[in-house]
Amino acid sequence: MKIRFVSVFLLFLVSASCSLFAQPQGAGLSKTVNGGMDWVLINKQDGGSGSMAGANISKLEFDPKSPEIVYSGSYNGGIFISQDSGETWKNILNKINVYDFGINANDTKVIYAAGAFGGVGKVLKTTDGGKSWVQKYSEAVETTPVRSMAINPSNQNNIIIGTESGNVIRSNDGGESWQFIKNFQSRIARVYWTGAGVFVLVRDMGLFKGSGVADDFKLITSPLKSENLLDQFSQKGAVGNFNQAYIDPFTSNLIYITSDKGLFKSTDGGVSWNTVKLPAKQED
Repeated sequence: MKIRFVSVFLLFLVSASCSLFAQPQGAGLSKTVNGGMDWVLINKQDGGSGSMAGANISKLEFDPKSPEIVYSGSYNGGIFISQDSGETWKNILNKINVYDFGINANDTKVIYAAGAFGGVGKVLKTTDGGKSWVQKYSEAVETTPVRSMAINPSNQNNIIIGTESGNVIRSNDGGESWQFIKNFQSRIARVYWTGAGVFVLVRDMGLFKGSGVADDFKLITSPLKSENLLDQFSQKGAVGNFNQAYIDPFTSNLIYITSDKGLFKSTDGGVSWNTVKLPAKQED
């Protein structure tokens, strides 16, 4: 297997918010080309008249075929694209709060945007690289944004979305029709799709794994909810909220999860977990 390394690394800076639709002041984007030793702001928009400095970034993703092309989702600005490794940015979708987005790996002009418009959860789709967008999904009630989405790596027409109300919904035809899978009765933080299946991170429950075809999800982070086990990790109490996860796309055995009790790692697909010690902040 040939692996291509990209010399440009991007970090997005996001202001946190506990309010559902409140848009805190964003920090924009920064870039390093020397492994994190030095950082520079990369907030310039095309034409020189705008800035990304106020953008509250939700996600960054490299184009699957062209690593110099980078997409940025924003809670308060839609989706931006950079075709020069982040030096300049162009808005290709506005007027929607974008929580997540996905790029078709076979046809990178096909992009899905998940979020909310006017308080209503939406999924939009473009087939021409952002020149035009079509609504593919809309929530029936307000204050229920679509918080996350994932594309099946084996079939780019298969899409999973997760909502604020806990619904997991699937499309097998690129968003033309949708089928209800499960309601977790709590906020979906993220959904992930790897060769091993669909992973759903529920904010106050943990990480579930299933096929994505039926309601067969199994909780794989139950140890992190155990007071006794976390005492062994020198933590004070069980995990309350789960924030983000990383699942190795090749084996799915390597999983990282961030939480209100720190960073955890599993190397056996969630059978066991260990804490990951982070560097302490150095005071001047």
